[in-house]
Amino acid sequence: MSDFILTILYSAGTSAATIAVLTWLLRSWIGERLSAGIRHEYDQRIAELNARLKQQGEIATTQLKAEMDRFAEKLRHSAHSFSEMQKASHERKLSGVEDVWASVLAIEDAVPGSILFLDVLLDSEHSSALQNPKLGPELLAINHYKVIAHALETTKGIAVRRPFVGSVVWALSSTYRACLFRLIYLVSQCAEDPSKIHWYTDDLVRRHIKAGLGENKLSEFDALRTSRITWMRENFTRAILEAMDNIIAGRESSEAAIRQAQRMEKVLLESALAQEASQETPDN
Repeated sequence: MSDFILTILYSAGTSAATIAVLTWLLRSWIGERLSAGIRHEYDQRIAELNARLKQQGEIATTQLKAEMDRFAEKLRHSAHSFSEMQKASHERKLSGVEDVWASVLAIEDAVPGSILFLDVLLDSEHSSALQNPKLGPELLAINHYKVIAHALETTKGIAVRRPFVGSVVWALSSTYRACLFRLIYLVSQCAEDPSKIHWYTDDLVRRHIKAGLGENKLSEFDALRTSRITWMRENFTRAILEAMDNIIAGRESSEAAIRQAQRMEKVLLESALAQEASQETPDN
């Protein structure tokens, strides 16, 4: 009996050991299979993810390239438009400069020759000019309204050029015009007030010169004894041409020049009010 029991126990122990080994082997095999399956699924998902990311990257790259191409085209179009605008703007500036200069010459031509003759006289000779049998009647016959109206009619379209020539050129040309118009007006009043033949002492004329050319130039003007009209023409036209040269070259006006233009505009307003108050109604 004891031998039988031992045999059974031995067989049972052997079977248990075998089962334990088989169980371990089966567990290992299942684990390996599971690991292999998980690894395969992981690798597959990684591959799918990489493929999707690659596809998305290619789509994004294509879209980005298309967007960059559109942006580059917009830049080229904008650059071309800006270039065309600059070209058109510069052409308008050149036309404006040309027309303003033509208006300056037209205003100069409007000054009666008898007034220009005063330029050859000394200060002491101006008073006697009105008694000159040839010059006197011509001076006294000047109708400032008709002369100025004709000059304004000749240059009536010039105001549309103002935005293209800048404040400095416009103020200088307007100030020079105001000086010449004031000169014409003062001489035309000599029949009533002979002292106005000394036009160069007029406060408004002197203020125009100071505002347009500076205080040093005004001192130079006051020191003259003859050729004052010629002096005004040379100094104002030189200043106008220099300002025009800045526009043609594309240079910006300095702050000092802009402040000077503002001073000229202020005196011009005062001059316009003074002329409006003093103008006479023309004879029919």
